[in-house]
Amino acid sequence: MLNISNKLRDEFKNIQYKMPREKVKKVLITLGGGDINNVTKLVLDLLLDYFKDKDIEYNVVLGNSYRYKDFMLTNYKKEKINFHINVNNMRNIMMQNDLAISAGGNTLYELCACGVPTISIITSENQRQFVKEIHKKTGISFVDLTQIDTNKTKYFKSIIDNYIESYELRKHISMEMFELVDGKGCSRI
Repeated sequence: MLNISNKLRDEFKNIQYKMPREKVKKVLITLGGGDINNVTKLVLDLLLDYFKDKDIEYNVVLGNSYRYKDFMLTNYKKEKINFHINVNNMRNIMMQNDLAISAGGNTLYELCACGVPTISIITSENQRQFVKEIHKKTGISFVDLTQIDTNKTKYFKSIIDNYIESYELRKHISMEMFELVDGKGCSRI
């Protein structure tokens, strides 16, 4: 278990574990406050295209400095997409989802605290080592999208497909993530 309570906001402390649903109905996409390369669009397009036959609702978090907000809000007016802007209740949003796709920053700690099965995306070089360490400890899958190519996109699709189809995988990842972080680090000292 990691002692990282100094990295967790209060809303992510003392969370009761919630077993994932057997079927993926809601997917969270949260790729950083700025997402300067607009990986959010790439991921959303891939999900909407590849999983169009699935009845999945997407919750997309757009950060304060995300410069493509207007484009996204204008061009993705679909019932299955909920945009969350300038979020102040991230825990509640996370806990409603069956799967998360997240950049490799501090949000991974928060997703661990919530026990939400997650696929991580490395969007910048400074995330690489952290994501690999979380992978070693929890088994979460990740893809490096600092440079995007067709092979990485195919690999990413296969990871998502595996997570959506395998309840056992999501349940295992969820438990490993939740056990990694408990938010009680300060009280243990």
